[in-house]
Amino acid sequence: MHIEGCLKNDENAAEAAETNFLNPDVIVSTGEKLTIRCLPDYDGETTWYKDNVILRHSSTRLRVMKQTLKFKYVEIGDAGLYGCSTESDNNKTIEWRNVTLRVEEALQNDGYREEDGKIGNVLEGFRPSEETNELEIEARRRRDRESL
Repeated sequence: MHIEGCLKNDENAAEAAETNFLNPDVIVSTGEKLTIRCLPDYDGETTWYKDNVILRHSSTRLRVMKQTLKFKYVEIGDAGLYGCSTESDNNKTIEWRNVTLRVEEALQNDGYREEDGKIGNVLEGFRPSEETNELEIEARRRRDRESL
């Protein structure tokens, strides 16, 4: 997902600012990776916000970078309004971009193994019982010259 546009400063306000939002509202499932990108076409300062609060620090799941927010995996609590504000060297706000992130619970019991290695409950009932290979066990008990 990108948040991008043609950035104009206040001195050029008479010029129409061309804005191109790609996916201004995004829906993702828990556990998915996500990158939100604010692409200024200059080297000014970028500030990231979530629900009008400045995102200052990265965490183990979220990396706050100059032009991107990178989620290692998304959680329900990550839902909200994200924005990036770009400023020029004289601290004048140049442009503001917003995106609404909605997070849904991932589907359960889809046949994939969970992080703990277990298969979901629906498939658990269909898992065959542990079988032994009696020929293989017998072969291990015999010495090499007596093996099959």
